[in-house]
Order: sequence, then structure tokens, then C-alpha cells
Amino acid sequence: TGKLSGKVTSKETGEPLIGANVMVDGTPLGAATDLDGNYFILQVPPETYSVRFTMIGYQTLVMNDVRVSMDLTTTIDGALNESVVGLEEVVVQAERSMIQTDVTYSQANISSEEVEMLPVEEFEDVLSLQAGVVVTGGEIHVRGGRGGEISYMVDGITVTDPYNSGIAVEIENNAIQELQFISGTFNAEYGQAMSGIVNIVTKDGDYSDYSGNISSSMGDYYISKDLLFPQVDNANWNNISDLKANIEGPILPGRISFFVSGRQKRNDGYLYGERIFYPNSYLWSDTQNMFRIDSSVGLGNNYIPIDSLWLPAYYQDSLRSLIDTLRDQNAFDWVSMNWSKQTTYQAKVSWRVTPRIKLAYNRMYSDTKSQGYSHAYRWNPDGRPYSFNTRAGD
Repeated sequence: TGKLSGKVTSKETGEPLIGANVMVDGTPLGAATDLDGNYFILQVPPETYSVRFTMIGYQTLVMNDVRVSMDLTTTIDGALNESVVGLEEVVVQAERSMIQTDVTYSQANISSEEVEMLPVEEFEDVLSLQAGVVVTGGEIHVRGGRGGEISYMVDGITVTDPYNSGIAVEIENNAIQELQFISGTFNAEYGQAMSGIVNIVTKDGDYSDYSGNISSSMGDYYISKDLLFPQVDNANWNNISDLKANIEGPILPGRISFFVSGRQKRNDGYLYGERIFYPNSYLWSDTQNMFRIDSSVGLGNNYIPIDSLWLPAYYQDSLRSLIDTLRDQNAFDWVSMNWSKQTTYQAKVSWRVTPRIKLAYNRMYSDTKSQGYSHAYRWNPDGRPYSFNTRAGD
């Protein structure tokens, strides 16, 4: 969370106003000014707000687009006009200060609005756009450090994977309220990191209104006919698909809310192999002391070769000749050999116990499956190993 502070004065005299009310619109958070006209509001979730200044005998002042960032103090001063009769409120656009005086380290705060505007699909892509960050081989390097020297946090809880020092859970962009990236000289409150800190605050559901969003995209790899990339000249616009959705709203208006997001993406790749053999197509023959095609399995598409008349010494030559004939007839299926599929979801329930105390339960889950290309298996694509990765966090 962040902190909001400032001073409320009379616009005509410049004197501090004692007991003026300062409220954060859309939340139960607020404060009253002290004897010097100062106020502060703690535990403000990172977001963009409108701040309302009111006092009897003075015109109401509303400051729009006030950005509150995690672990930082946002200073907003208000100068109120005296009002003898009822006047309409004054609306002012807030401006960010050029220098953040309470920042003692190099950092970047990216809001959910900024993430939505960026042409990125993963939060790692957001990090790669920051100064001092280089991505090589899937690893993120900050200021020349190693890939395992970054500490990851979600809602203040460390989620660094102890096995590979990456992030242990999957976070989608539509679930991020604010992303804080610290790239050096961080405070003592952060540990187990040498290069940088990635601190992610996830969204709470709206406490008053229901809303949702769904988006989908699809595409394909396409080049003109090329022997090195067979089948890529056949357009299939469902080859790459990405479906994202989220919904939020109140369970108990003003007190309990929910936020649910999910994503399913699939990439069928652009490298194909022919299913000429199955992994168990060959069977050892003790009588002939050689490997033969198993008559109960056969070749691809369950084609059973009639090999009883083939001489053992020329068995492989006869088989190769048969396969070449069948390939010319396009008798075998083409199989994608570098595909990937991922399903993720997040569910969060937030309870405002008091204006200052909030309890939240956040469930994150991801399931990733993929197969990488291997030229040795281009005629036996089903024999390649699979890669599975299932992550869950509470």
C-alpha cells in the first residue's frame, strides 16, 4: 500500500485549516487535518483516485488523477476558497512532482492502465522494457547480474522459486494492479536478492459494481512453400490462439468482493514432422535376428506393410522404398513438433474488515504443456518427450 499526505490551507489567507475533511473517493479512507492543517492517510491501495477536500464555510475541492504507488508517499495539498453561499465544487487536475523525495533507490512503478497500453502479453515483457534489464535465453538480467538474483513478490509475499530462482506462480497482465520494479540499492526490508526486486500487487474486485472483460486473438505462421518448413504454406488461423477473460464485483456490497481472471493460450508451432513410425512400430525378431515392423502396430496411419516376401538382407531397403512411395502419395499425417499450451487462472476474495484492515485470499494456478522440436524424431514425432509444469499458490 501507499501513503497520502499534504496540507490544507485557505486560498485567500494561506492560513492552515483545522479539522478539514480529506476523503479518497470510492473508498472508506479519509482523515481530518490537525492544528497545522496537515493530514495523512495510510494503507491506501496503489491506484489512481480522486481526493475530496471539504470544510464548512469553504468550497469543496476535488483533485482528480491522484496516483498512489506502493511503498511511497504521495503529497497533495489543497487550497480552499471561502464560501458564504452554496457554490459548486472546484475540480482540479493533480500533477505528479518531478522528484519523489522518499525514494532512495532506482525504481519504476507501472500501473494497470500503463500495462494495458503496452504492446506486451506477459509481465516479463514489461520488465524487459525497463532501463538496465536484458533478457537472454529466457532469463532476466538486471544491471549485468545473473538470472537467479531477482526476488519476486506478490501482494507482499515472496514467491521466488527455490529451484530455479524464477517466479513460482504465473501472473497474467489483466490481474496486475501495480508492478514495482527496483533495480538497485534497495532497502533492508528486502532480502534474498542481489540484482533487483519485482513486487506485484494484484487487483481487488470492485466493492460496488460488477464488470468483466473478454478478449481473444488468433494467428498463424505463413511462408511460401519451402522444403525446410513443410506445411507452413497452408494457412490455419487457429494455429495460434489466445483467450483472456476476467470478472469482478461485490459479494457483500462495500465489504466483500471477488476478482477472477483466466487465460488459455495455444501455439501449434511452425515445425512439422511426418508420422511415418509410431514409437512401438519396430519389434525384435529372434528368428531373423533383426528389427521388423510389428504387424499389430504398423506404420503411420496404421498401414501394415506386407513384408513376408522381403529378404532379410534387404529388409530395410524394401521398407525405405515403400515409405518413399507412401510419402509421394502424402499418406502420412503431419504433426506439429514445437507446440505449447498453457491454462492459467486466478481467484481473489477481499474482505474489508474495517477501513484500515483488509483480509484477502488469493488462489493462483497454471498448467503448461509443451513439446520441443528434435530433428532426430521428424519421422517419429510421437516419440519425443513432453514437458509438464503445473504451479499453484495460495
